[in-house]
Order: sequence, then structure tokens, then C-alpha cells
Amino acid sequence: MRNLKKGQTLGRMTARILAAVALGGALAACSNVEPFDYTAIHEIPDGHGLFSGSDGEFDLYSSD
Repeated sequence: MRNLKKGQTLGRMTARILAAVALGGALAACSNVEPFDYTAIHEIPDGHGLFSGSDGEFDLYSSD
């Protein structure tokens, strides 16, 4: 068992270890952030939509 400092309980030590692990996990989760292209809400983004194909034409069903 670990040597506890004066006035330190096992619960406090466990809480500190859990807090350190949580902080390390949060930092690791934020380490692989990639930038993205921002499109304003009033602008139409490039690419196909819900009902348009890759060429941008309206296509409800494909005859392929």
C-alpha cells in the first residue's frame, strides 16, 4: 500500500489520481483536431445535396 502523507486519506489520493487521468484524457481527446472549411449559414456549400447528384442536377431517382 502507498505511504500516505499526514492528513491524507486513501479517498483523497484516489480522487487526485482520477482527476489527473481525466485531465490527461481530455487533453488527449483534443490533440487530434483538424481544421475545417467554414461556410456561412446563408451561403450554399459546394458539392451535392440531398436530392441532387454529383453533377448538381435534381435527381429524384436514378435510371442506372
